[in-house]
Amino acid sequence: MDHLSAAEIAAAHIPPHNLSATEKAAADATLLQLRMDKLRTMTESQRILASLVQLKFQMEDYVQSQGDPQEGGFSAFLQQYMQVLNKKQVVFAKEISLHPTKLNQILRGRTNPNLPLVYRLEKHAAGQIPAVLWWKVFAKKLEYQIGADKIGRQKEAAKVKYVIQLT
Repeated sequence: MDHLSAAEIAAAHIPPHNLSATEKAAADATLLQLRMDKLRTMTESQRILASLVQLKFQMEDYVQSQGDPQEGGFSAFLQQYMQVLNKKQVVFAKEISLHPTKLNQILRGRTNPNLPLVYRLEKHAAGQIPAVLWWKVFAKKLEYQIGADKIGRQKEAAKVKYVIQLT
């Protein structure tokens, strides 16, 4: 299957609709109208749940992605989480028993999260975003930094006085 394009794979799994261009446009318009009607009738709780599920998928994609994780990261996802809930920093900090200054430092990437924070985030999100996923998002950045920090690795290696001998 490696030789097939994404379009070919999709075509193999999605049956053709056999609609004319006019019929397809009408069907698309009907589907869009149904979707918009559904969105208008969602409760606030349903909207938050849908947004949390979407955020969780974005976090999972981020954790699985390759390359430089500087875009996004823990602070960006935490900001998105607060936006989903329409929470101001001071209110959110109070809800998770965190000093507002500490929250601000985390949001700005100046302070790293810790285990108690990710446990609180899991509880705050009613378990919809597990603590381990929050931690994996944070660890992704650390993993990249460790792999890219050749100077730091050399500097710290120079401080090692004895290296075990393996034959």
